[in-house]
Amino acid sequence: MVEQAAFDRNLFQSSRKNATVELRFPEIFNTGSPYNHIAGHSGGDLTTLIEHYEKQNRDEEERKVRAQQEEGERE
Repeated sequence: MVEQAAFDRNLFQSSRKNATVELRFPEIFNTGSPYNHIAGHSGGDLTTLIEHYEKQNRDEEERKVRAQQEEGERE
């Protein structure tokens, strides 16, 4: 009896598990998901983030212009 229980336990634990989960409706994964929002309606204030990247872009463009001017002066 104990040997049969051990055999059954080993059989069930070593069997391959089913990787899929059956759901009643697959849309449950998108409920409350950040991917399920309309563009522009995220609710967060991004003005400081936009200013940061605009400033970073301006600084990079100024650096490129200075590098081109220095390169032109050397020639």
